[in-house]
Amino acid sequence: MAVQADPYLSAYLRKPRIPDTVVVPETGDQSKTMLPPRRRRRVPKDLDAGPLEAEVGSFALHMAAEGKAPRTIRTYTEAVRWFAAAYVLPQTGNRRWEQVDKADLRRWTARLLGEYSTAYAGNQFRAVRRFLRWLAVEDDRPDPVRGLRAPTVKVSLVPVFTSGELSALRRVCQGRSFAGRRDAAILAVFEATGIRLSELAESGTTPATRSAVT
Repeated sequence: MAVQADPYLSAYLRKPRIPDTVVVPETGDQSKTMLPPRRRRRVPKDLDAGPLEAEVGSFALHMAAEGKAPRTIRTYTEAVRWFAAAYVLPQTGNRRWEQVDKADLRRWTARLLGEYSTAYAGNQFRAVRRFLRWLAVEDDRPDPVRGLRAPTVKVSLVPVFTSGELSALRRVCQGRSFAGRRDAAILAVFEATGIRLSELAESGTTPATRSAVT
């Protein structure tokens, strides 16, 4: 039987939300420590939690009542639904959340670590762990994932341009033409802010400029 969506939660998730705080990265160190995204073929996630969906919806409503941002709620609930659809239901045969234990979360995390970055796997782990802890409190039973720690994030240095290479780029961008001035402006923005290529390409640029950047 299909689970009906909660109308109050649906309205909350559709509501635009202004962030409580704005975090500005320190550009001095960001270019040296930021991990590049791992290129992967995009495969739609199976988010059908089936008989486990009711509790996921209750978890979402709980976070909404706490004032969590809609994006945060979607991130956490998608992680839990994916865990349910891709591992719990097909691999364990369990149809109730109280049957899920720390061994299940360990196996799921190990699978993610084999396919994704440690940062991404860690985020998925934390979302599922938080859900299972919340559900245990709701059901007045022991924490099934007590003592489990998130995987350690591995940070590697990303190669950066040398001062000589930057000078060469500036020389290439010299000129009074539109293209030269545009390229010089783009390079200046990169140097001053440490912005990502995708962010610059989407930040108010025209289709022609966006094509030039990418």
